[in-house]
Amino acid sequence: MLSFFILGLVVTISALAYFVYGWMEYGQFLYAPFIAAIVGINFLFISFVQVRRERAEREERRRTS
Repeated sequence: MLSFFILGLVVTISALAYFVYGWMEYGQFLYAPFIAAIVGINFLFISFVQVRRERAEREERRRTS
């Protein structure tokens, strides 16, 4: 899941940078970087929830063993 988190981070940061650049430099709302940023945030959210779930399962196994 760490790879998903890193991928989400890279996609989100690069898409947001391109989105802000297009908005500030050209005054245009660029839809593709906006959607890519939303997808990247979704990747971050999914990986964060999955990592928390895996940690909870690991701790539960430690308690029961």
